[in-house]
Amino acid sequence: MQGKQNSKKQTILVLLSSEKKLSYQVAKYLKLQYPKVVFRFDIGADLKLTIGQSNISKNKLLHKRGYHDLTILEPKGNYYGLLLELKKDKAEVYKKNGELKRRFNKKTNSCHNQEQFNHLKTMREKGYFAEYGFGFKDTIEKIDKYMKL
Repeated sequence: MQGKQNSKKQTILVLLSSEKKLSYQVAKYLKLQYPKVVFRFDIGADLKLTIGQSNISKNKLLHKRGYHDLTILEPKGNYYGLLLELKKDKAEVYKKNGELKRRFNKKTNSCHNQEQFNHLKTMREKGYFAEYGFGFKDTIEKIDKYMKL
């Protein structure tokens, strides 16, 4: 029986191919494993707004770019909560040598990876457990580790 359960878990891990699918699967996992935990995904990038609407909303409602994808409002250990920036794999953020990838975007006049990296660092300094979640397996391992604190 144990072999079949492990096989099913491995099959689930292979099914992920995008950050959006990753978000859906992590949300499902949280609902099943931690039904009383309050969590929220940042869905701002999913909104379909005109350029004008987008500019107004971003200028009036957002503090700055680089905000994390998942917030879990559950204090554990010495932390106020868990904040995760979800990526389908580590290669989206880091080069093979471990250096942060920095792709400059002319439209936004910024480097999104650097903004996200800086945001997570700032949140750690403020007392949050703030990390990247690379794929489903890494993300749930970080969630489970945090929830056991």
